[in-house]
Amino acid sequence: RTREQTGNTERWVPDQSFKLALLPGEISAPDRIVLESIFGKEMKEGAEKPVSEVGALLLNRFPEIKDAIYDDLVARKLMVQSPALTRRRWRVAGAILVLIGFAVGVAGVVLKEMVSLVPVVAFVALGAGMFGFSRAMPRKTLKGTEEAAKFRAFQRYLRSLSPFGADQTLERYLPYTIALGVN
Repeated sequence: RTREQTGNTERWVPDQSFKLALLPGEISAPDRIVLESIFGKEMKEGAEKPVSEVGALLLNRFPEIKDAIYDDLVARKLMVQSPALTRRRWRVAGAILVLIGFAVGVAGVVLKEMVSLVPVVAFVALGAGMFGFSRAMPRKTLKGTEEAAKFRAFQRYLRSLSPFGADQTLERYLPYTIALGVN
């Protein structure tokens, strides 16, 4: 049972559960990690797990799941390289430029040279910008760009459906509505 709160009222409701259906022959590494997290390494058909327990199980393996998804994106040629690796490289390069900027400024002060602040400010600003924009730096392949565009179009389609009269369509695509943040 789980606790459900609506406004000032609270009640206990029966917990829903995930049930493992027949698995296809080949499943991707990220899917395997998620299913093993929920149902254990055996992944016996018909195994059930209460929804209330699934969040904690997945949270424990989140870094592993994320890395597997990134590796899968690269393997499917949707990304040029792992987004985590790309972000890390841009952050490191940005941090190095900031440090160089501060080092040039400190050297100017120590040597009592009237060092122009322009290079110091430029290094620090450029480095901070690289660090800040590192999240936007992962690059999709052409195939990845096309797939992302398809999902954005599908998301717009789902958002355009009226909640009245589209029950069967919304029910059919419920996992996608949740994943794509469609209310």
